[in-house]
Amino acid sequence: MTLRKLIEQRIAAETTCFKEIAGAASMEAVMLGAIETPGCYVFRERNSANPGSTMPTRQQKTDVIAVVIASRNVRGGKGVDSSDDNEALCQAVEVALLGWEPNGVYSPLEYAGGALVSFKNGLFIWRDAYRATSQIRGA
Repeated sequence: MTLRKLIEQRIAAETTCFKEIAGAASMEAVMLGAIETPGCYVFRERNSANPGSTMPTRQQKTDVIAVVIASRNVRGGKGVDSSDDNEALCQAVEVALLGWEPNGVYSPLEYAGGALVSFKNGLFIWRDAYRATSQIRGA
């Protein structure tokens, strides 16, 4: 099972604050699709690998998974209330993911940063990222 799917399942099992938790192909796919609020959308953002040092067919790979949190912006015009609501949702995800070891393949998840994606059309959308490492091997 992919890391993205494992994270999606973990959020669904450990939180009760979302109307929708779903996978996506990219940030663009999230923004173009129907967004349910509060919603959580998960996709593989990027990966990288260190060069194999002693064994060129064995490398450490780092996967970064984006977790996009969407909430309604229906209160104050400057978005303070919706920002607080969104932050509470992000904290629920953080509690579920930080330090969690998805399976015997990946290291425990680490927080890799976050940023505001959009604050318009009645939505407050934030993207957090989590990373985990694994070993990949060739023939």
